Amino acid sequence: MGKNINDIKVYKDLIEEEDCNKIIDLIDYLKSKKELNYTLDKRYCCQNYNHELFFNMAKKYSEILMNNHINPIQPLYVSDFIATKYEVGSYMKEHSDSGNEEYGDTFSTVVFYLNKDFEGGQIYFKEVGALISPKHKSAVYFSGDLIHSVFPITSGNRYIYAISFTKDKEFNILNNM
Repeated sequence: MGKNINDIKVYKDLIEEEDCNKIIDLIDYLKSKKELNYTLDKRYCCQNYNHELFFNMAKKYSEILMNNHINPIQPLYVSDFIATKYEVGSYMKEHSDSGNEEYGDTFSTVVFYLNKDFEGGQIYFKEVGALISPKHKSAVYFSGDLIHSVFPITSGNRYIYAISFTKDKEFNILNNM
């Protein structure tokens, strides 16, 4: 089946300001304790970090998405989440989120944009020619097999929290809470 722009949905004001601030504070705290991974594309991130806040946010916002926005035909399960800080010069190389056997095959991903005081950082979906400039408290939901990248940050810091979904119940990390 061909990929198209309809494989991408943007939701405005999906995440609460208070939750944005809690996640940003935790990311900065973990960075100060040197508990975040520094990637080759200059991002600081933690994936499936064992902290109650990250699990609670995955549970809360996956339920909001499932119940109010995406209404999948078959059940989807949270297989992965990642909190990331992009500083000036940080970017994300072209990739797709599917095909990772460790977390089950990613059916879809949602990225929440936690702050507004940055420039750059647009998400680009090459296959469908879509360039999205993230807005504070918005979320971008897309098919896990869409190839995408993130343009470099040119000023400020960009904070995101992403959740990946799988159709495979065995990879539901929320059962491990």
